[in-house]
Amino acid sequence: MQKPIVLKGLEFNFDSNHSECARQNNQLLMLDIDFSELCDLNCSYCDRYDDRKAKAKTKLSQNEMRRFFRQAKDLGCGTIEIPGVGEPMLDPLFWDHIADIHSLGMTTVLYTSAYSHAGSLITDETARRLKALSVSVVLKYESMDHSVQDSLVRRDGFSKIAEQALMSSLKAGLNTPGVTQLGIHTVVTKDNRNDVLDIFRFCRANNIFPYIVSSIPDGNALRMGSVVSRNDALAVLKELENIDLTENGIQYQAALPVTGGFSCRQIDVGMFINLYGDLYECNAGGVHLGNIREYGSLADAWNSDRLRSLRTKAQNGFCPVRERYWENISDTQDLSSLPLSKRGQVDEDQPCP
Repeated sequence: MQKPIVLKGLEFNFDSNHSECARQNNQLLMLDIDFSELCDLNCSYCDRYDDRKAKAKTKLSQNEMRRFFRQAKDLGCGTIEIPGVGEPMLDPLFWDHIADIHSLGMTTVLYTSAYSHAGSLITDETARRLKALSVSVVLKYESMDHSVQDSLVRRDGFSKIAEQALMSSLKAGLNTPGVTQLGIHTVVTKDNRNDVLDIFRFCRANNIFPYIVSSIPDGNALRMGSVVSRNDALAVLKELENIDLTENGIQYQAALPVTGGFSCRQIDVGMFINLYGDLYECNAGGVHLGNIREYGSLADAWNSDRLRSLRTKAQNGFCPVRERYWENISDTQDLSSLPLSKRGQVDEDQPCP
């Protein structure tokens, strides 16, 4: 049996031994941090839409960002993930930030639509530049049907931009053999449920990581009814797991919320800082943990009782934000009340160096 394709920068989400040893040794492997709130789309499933409106808050400065990159490196971090409250590539300091990360020997994982009113933000030239700076690019791609895709992002013409960005990324060789630098991010909704299989097969045929995931219950996703049920989300993952086994000879046990052999360990080995310095359980939101400026340094925050308490039990794929919504419980309730069968399995007694 073959192993799943691994996305560069997120290797620990495919290796339970690596992530569990890092958790036990209190090692930070990934820092999630927002860039700009600018965005030319208005996706019907956007969970971060409301975050763009916090005009009274003070954004992180370039110097603060640089300081956090260095402090993350000092804590053993190898990956800076840019989830994007908006479109990261519209940030006027985008290339400066990416160069700073690269200079520290870390990998950037960039989630991007590559869309702007002026055209594609990923061209042949910028794709080559991203590859040279060791960036893993995860492109928004919701359907191969243009009308469905344009409708989901609520912007006519988006599909043509998305195709151009994808072709330029392939031309630049971001889909490197083995550990790829190219992923496709697809949010499963009731409107594109039948398109997911085609996207998955396209990814597997082209050495692209299929970051296919259920919607996060917040913002537009809640207002517009884009959040699928837990049963529907699990059914999609199991269907894609079966395709991998029968068509690709790839075997794994799928774990919500992401498909393809990926099991989220963001809470185990990562931390998230939003555009304004606020710390949350993860980039999906959830429990608010104060502001990074209150702690003084990344190390102070990482080693605080508030953040350490999140890592007392292995996450291993378990998404507290989604599970709270599906189980209809609040952020303040104890998640240990949920059935343990809903957590991924991990050997917490394994020997770690």
